Amino acid sequence: MELDELNIKESLERRRNLCDEELQKKLENIPLEIKQEKSKHFKHELEFKAQEMPSLSALPKLLKEIKKYNANFDTKFYTKELKQRQAKEKDYDAKDLHKNALNNWEKHIQEKLKKRKENLTENAQSKLIKDTREYLELLRQMQESFDEMGEAGEVFKDGVMNELREGLASGRSADEFLQDSEARNEFGRGSGGGKGELKKRIQNLSVWLKLLNQESVKKLCDMLGKLTKEEKKLELEKIQSLQSYDIKIRTPHIKEEITGIVLGRDLENTLPSELALIDDVDFGILFDLKFSENRLFCFEKQGFESQSKQKMIDEEKEKELSEAKGPIILCVDTSSSMSGTPETIAKVVALYMAKRAMEQKRACYLINFSDGIHTLDLSPPNNLFKLYNFLELSFNGGTDALPALEAGFKKMKEEAYQKADMLVISDFIFSGYDMQRIKTLMKQKDETNKCYALYVGSFGDSLAKTKLFDDEFICEANGRVSNLNLSIKSLKAKI
Repeated sequence: MELDELNIKESLERRRNLCDEELQKKLENIPLEIKQEKSKHFKHELEFKAQEMPSLSALPKLLKEIKKYNANFDTKFYTKELKQRQAKEKDYDAKDLHKNALNNWEKHIQEKLKKRKENLTENAQSKLIKDTREYLELLRQMQESFDEMGEAGEVFKDGVMNELREGLASGRSADEFLQDSEARNEFGRGSGGGKGELKKRIQNLSVWLKLLNQESVKKLCDMLGKLTKEEKKLELEKIQSLQSYDIKIRTPHIKEEITGIVLGRDLENTLPSELALIDDVDFGILFDLKFSENRLFCFEKQGFESQSKQKMIDEEKEKELSEAKGPIILCVDTSSSMSGTPETIAKVVALYMAKRAMEQKRACYLINFSDGIHTLDLSPPNNLFKLYNFLELSFNGGTDALPALEAGFKKMKEEAYQKADMLVISDFIFSGYDMQRIKTLMKQKDETNKCYALYVGSFGDSLAKTKLFDDEFICEANGRVSNLNLSIKSLKAKI
């Protein structure tokens, strides 16, 4: 809570607000019995105000009505006072007693409402504290479980912890939240295991993650992981650059060449015919006059100087963009012939692909098939517990792969899966192939989609001749599940 890495305080605030709203609704929903009592009180009060002098039988009638709703109401005082007044005078006045009884009745009603409010508020507070403690304890236990898994646990922790944090904010108790999750086949299997079942499932996940660390299993998973490509595309990118260049500008300050004749008094560039006037006494006066008036004919000389300029230039260049990793579609054979080691390999590969999808924030879709097909969307942030259901699944039934392949290619038509790669894991022990359906599938296959097959167990016929798969791999296993020794070879390429 001190670090609050999961933003628990925000969830607690949302839960408290929900608790306040629920409490307010309960307070506004007054029980029918109290409503009826308030209605009766209001009726008697109107009757009292309408009558200038209540009848002698009005007070006993009122006391009977009050006693009906309040068994502990003290009517002895009013009865005794009435008898005393009757004994003293024939026409006694009971108006003040009638008014007093009405006021006391109203106090009893208000006391009931006050007590009800206090009880509801206390119950709401107790429930809020109890539920919050349960959630925080559950979060603590889950944190410890994921910490024990090490690096692998970090991949799955966020999804589970955020789900629990949302449960805290939802207003439901921890048990209600877990039961709802079980009903949706997320946290459990409808066994009603609650918090114990959740912790057990996470511990079971730890066992599966240890299988991923076995050297031969790791080699298989790494090889399959490399098959699922990264999407790339080229994009024209506009780049602005500052370019420098020199220009030559004509200037009169640089005397490089004669460009014309101008009037002036630049003696250095005065024409020889004008300078000749100086040698003559008479014409010398004319020269002095023209000089004073800037009217001497002079050579006009100009030159060029260099100036540096800069300008922005727009250029278009091709840029290779690395987009999000391509989606993954897994088709896993869950028929009875896959039981045993093939089943373990299939589950480990599915776990690895889901783990990889979560790490790289890429879409992942699982199709398991036997007599029929079932699908699970494992894309982040979908709950990891959906994958647990698959890991705990018992393989049985017959084998019909074509509906799964058809479902996979259909999924590739969706916008989010157009760049998907598909991996089919099976022993491929089928009763036969419908070549017409396979040809139809091959027509649906896009060039951007890669389709791979992993043969496990006792292998059936290869589909290599159909050219449906871009590559097919055979995985042979020796040893126990706790220490698998896998050998892998490709039917089309060297690994």
